[in-house]
Amino acid sequence: MAEDEAGTARAADDPLAAIRAAFNVRHFAEASRLLSVTAEMQRRDPSALLLAARIAVERFDYDSAIALADEAAQRGASPASSSTVRAHALIGAGRPLDAMDSFRAVGAGGPDAREARAYLEVDRHRVAYRAWLQGLNSTYRPGEVQSVLPRPTDVEGLRQCVASRTPLDRARILSIHTWHDATVTISVGSEIRVNLELERFTRTKRDYGYREDFVRFCLDRAGLSIDDIDLVCLDRLGNEVEGVPVQPNAAHTPCDRPSTQWRLHAPFEAYVLGRWIPALAVNHHTAHVAGAFFTSPFEEAPVLVIDGGGDSPGTVTWGYGKGSAIVIFGLEQPSSALAKWWQHLTIANWRMAPFHHLDPGPGPGKVMALAAYGRVDASRNDRLLAAMRFGGQRVRIAGEGNHLSVSAWDGLLLDDTDLSDTHSSESQDWARALQEVTNDEIHECMVFLHDQVPSEVLCYSGGVALNCIATSEAMRRGPFKRIHVPPIPNDCGTALGMALYAYHVGLGQPRTPSLFSPYTGPAYSTNEIDAAVAAFAARGGFAVETFSEEEALKSRVVEILAAKDILLMWRGRSECGPRALGHRSILARPDIPDIRARLNKHKAREWYRPFAPIVLAEKAEQILSDEPAHAHYMTTSTLIREEWRSRLPGILHVDNSARPQVLTRELEPFLHDVLSRLDRLTGIPVILNTSFNLSEPIVETAEHALDTWWRLGIRHLVLHDRILVRRAA
Repeated sequence: MAEDEAGTARAADDPLAAIRAAFNVRHFAEASRLLSVTAEMQRRDPSALLLAARIAVERFDYDSAIALADEAAQRGASPASSSTVRAHALIGAGRPLDAMDSFRAVGAGGPDAREARAYLEVDRHRVAYRAWLQGLNSTYRPGEVQSVLPRPTDVEGLRQCVASRTPLDRARILSIHTWHDATVTISVGSEIRVNLELERFTRTKRDYGYREDFVRFCLDRAGLSIDDIDLVCLDRLGNEVEGVPVQPNAAHTPCDRPSTQWRLHAPFEAYVLGRWIPALAVNHHTAHVAGAFFTSPFEEAPVLVIDGGGDSPGTVTWGYGKGSAIVIFGLEQPSSALAKWWQHLTIANWRMAPFHHLDPGPGPGKVMALAAYGRVDASRNDRLLAAMRFGGQRVRIAGEGNHLSVSAWDGLLLDDTDLSDTHSSESQDWARALQEVTNDEIHECMVFLHDQVPSEVLCYSGGVALNCIATSEAMRRGPFKRIHVPPIPNDCGTALGMALYAYHVGLGQPRTPSLFSPYTGPAYSTNEIDAAVAAFAARGGFAVETFSEEEALKSRVVEILAAKDILLMWRGRSECGPRALGHRSILARPDIPDIRARLNKHKAREWYRPFAPIVLAEKAEQILSDEPAHAHYMTTSTLIREEWRSRLPGILHVDNSARPQVLTRELEPFLHDVLSRLDRLTGIPVILNTSFNLSEPIVETAEHALDTWWRLGIRHLVLHDRILVRRAA
C-alpha cells in the first residue's frame, strides 16, 4: 500500500517523467500501473496517450495500442510518432502490409519507413512469434503442473521461432539468474561455453543483480555477441507481472517477464542489451530440478530439491527425470523449513552476518563443521524439532555492505542467545542438535520420494544440499544406493539449470547422460596471462619458471608437493560453485602434522573448520568407508577408514569424516597424473585441497591469482604453464 501511494505521488508530481522512467528500463507493468493512477486530464494528453500505446504494444495488447495511437493523433500528436506506434502494433498483430501502409502515411523515404522495412526483413520471425504468444493459452490452475509434463503446445511457437534462426541442436542460449548468487550461463547446443557467478566478476561474495557489463563479459568469453543469441532464459527472482508483486531488486533485472508461479515455464520475449529475443521464463524449482537431473550420469532418476523458497510456494520439490523430460509431481512447504532455520539461527544466534541484505549468510557451512564438536542430546533435538515444526524464528536484515543490522523476532526458540563463542559447549551442542534434526528431516524426504518413485539412484539439489553431512547420513540409512549432487546445487546453479531445461525440454533436444565437468568458467589466453605477470612484475621479489611441456610442469608440481611445500593452483577454466575442485585451489600434502595450523594462519579461517581431500578414484575404496562412485564435487561426506586416519591428519575432521573429491582421469587428467605420481613417491594417493581465496570469492582471473598469492604469503604459484616462486625475505 505504501509503495502504491509513493508511486501515485510521483505520478502526480510529474506523471509523464515517472511513466517514461519505468518504460525506459523495460518495466512495463510498473509504467502501466503509474499510467492508471494519473488524472483523466493527463490521460488525454497526446504524449501520455502515445506512452500508453507503446506500453500496450510491449504487453501484446495490439488492439488497444492501435486505438490509443489513433486517439493521440486526433489530439495533436506528431503524425510520424503516432503512425510509428500504430505500425508496430500492426506488426505485432500479424498485419505487416497494414503496418507498411501506416508508415507510408508519413513519407516512404522517411526514417520511420526505413525502420519498418528493416524491422520486417531482419526480424520477420518475431511477427509470428508475437502472434503465437498473444494466442497462447498459458493459464494454469494451481497445482496442475505438478502432475503433468509440459504440454507440447507450450513451446511449439518457441521452437519454431528459434528454428527460423538456427538449427535447434546448435541453439545459442543466454541464461541469467539475478538474485543472490547471481550467475550467467551461455551454451551453444549441448556445450556449456561459460558458466560464471557474478561474485567472481565483482569480488563481492554471493553478489546479486543484473549487470550489463557482466553479461557482455560472459558473451565475449563465449566468443559471441548479443546478436548471436537465439534464446534467453530468466528465472523468477526479479520483476514479476500478472498479479505477482514486484520484487525488491526489480531495478536489477533486464526486463519484465511473465510469472511462473504454478508453471514449469512461460515463453515470452526478453529485451536484453538492446535486442528483443525469444525467451523462456523458468520456474525457480524447475531450474533446480533440471540442474540436478541434466548434470547427472543417470538416464532416469527421481529428483529431490530442498531450498529456501521459489516463485511457487514451497521449499521441498519432488520430481522425476527421464531422457529429455522432467515432471514435478510434488511441492510442499514443510513446517520445519530447513533452509530458513539454518539461515535465521546462524545469523541471529551464532552472529554470522550475511554479506548483503539478500544473502542467506555464510553461517550454515560453518555451523555444519562446528556440529561435529557437539554432544548428541535427544531432548535438545526434540525441543529444536518441535520449535521448527510448530514455532518460528525469523530475522530482519537492513542496510547495505558493512552496515547491515540484524534483529530477530517472532517466537524465538533461543531468544537472543549469543552462540558466537564457538569454543563453548552450548554453541557446539546447539550446532549438533541442528545438524541431527536436519539429518532426520532429509532422510524423511528421501523415504517419501522413494515410496512414490522406487529407484536405486537419486538426484538431489537446492541450497540445503550443500549440507554434505546430512546428505551422506541420510544416504547411509537408505533407501537410495547412489546419489548425484551437482557442484552447484544452490542458487548459483539455477542459470545452468534453466539453460539445460530450455535446450532439452524447451527445444526438445535429446540428452546423453555423462559425467558433468565442473570446469565451466572462462578460458584465458597465454597473452592475457603474460600481460598480468608483466604488470605484476613491478613488485619484484619473485622468479618465474616457464614450462613448454606439460610433463615437465607436472614433474615440478610433484617435486614441490613432495617437499611438503604448499602450492597455489591456477590453471584451466575455473570450477563452478562454492567449492574449489583443483583449478583454483590451495594444495598440500595431508600427512604434514601441522598443515591445518599453517593453512589456517595463511587463510585466517575459523579453528574448527576442516580441509577437504582430493582422492585418486583408483584408491578411493581403500581410504573412504562409503561407496565413492559419484563423490566428484565435494558435495558428500564420508568416514576415513581407521587404518588411514593417523596418516591423513590434514584432512581428518574431529569425527573422522571428510568431504572428498574423488578424482578420475576423465574429469581432470593433469591433476590425476600429479596425484598418481605423488602416490608412487609417498604412498599416499590423497592431497589436501582448499579454495584459493582470502576472505573473498575464489580467484577467477590471473590478476586475482597474483594479488591473492602475494597477500597469502605462500611461496609457490602455478599460473597456467609457469610457476612463480617468491624469493626468501
